[in-house]
Amino acid sequence: MLRSTMLAPAQTAAIGIKAMLKGRRSVIAGGMNRLTAFSSRLMPRGVMLRMMGRSLRNAS
Repeated sequence: MLRSTMLAPAQTAAIGIKAMLKGRRSVIAGGMNRLTAFSSRLMPRGVMLRMMGRSLRNAS
């Protein structure tokens, strides 16, 4: 995953706190994360696992 698509910790916390105050049990912060969550429902599991593995290896 590219660093430019990652949210800052403060942004992520603010999104989470707003959602909590609205009574939401879960929230997906960031457009790219929403896209990934949606596409994971459509893709075969093996393809998704490979993509996530690559992004996690590149992030560290």
